[in-house]
Amino acid sequence: MITTVNLTERDNHRAYLYALLAALLISPPNSKFMQQLAQLAINDTELSDNTIGYIWNKIKLVAQTPDVTTIENEFHQLFIGVGEGELIPYRSWYLTGELMGKSLVALREELQKLGFARQENIHEPEDHIAILCEIMSLLIYNPTEYTFDTQRHFFLVYLNSWALHFFHDLHKTPTAKFYQLIGQFGEQFFISEQTLFN
Repeated sequence: MITTVNLTERDNHRAYLYALLAALLISPPNSKFMQQLAQLAINDTELSDNTIGYIWNKIKLVAQTPDVTTIENEFHQLFIGVGEGELIPYRSWYLTGELMGKSLVALREELQKLGFARQENIHEPEDHIAILCEIMSLLIYNPTEYTFDTQRHFFLVYLNSWALHFFHDLHKTPTAKFYQLIGQFGEQFFISEQTLFN
């Protein structure tokens, strides 16, 4: 893992894990991605939580002999489905039970203030869990532009109230296998982030 200039080792790990969760939650991993997961070591001591490392080792075991077709089918069943998936990975849904509401408008205004523009190739609303994880990764990776207080504000306002519930739901979804591990991993990581920011 390459450490970004001006980042502590811990922040480099945090940023990378946010980016990793974003990639796993925006689309199903292909064979190349799974090969990378199988080789990726996570220094959980930098995050002060050895539970994360234990879960990560379980993910790596799956990644060593992946059935990418099964994982892709699981992703579609969980997040897409016929009409909708088993889980709705949007902040507005967890907050109000509706999509594309006022909370999304407020988020878009916040992203504009931070200098983030919507990418044309991304069709998901900005309050998708993967997009918010990607934003957190970018905030951490750019410490000269965004302060720790900026990270803290964004996390507490746009992730803290619901993301842990989402990862818990993913962890506890009976039909999930690979993504049940991702839910468990995300749950423990977000607990560590809550501790950091609070």
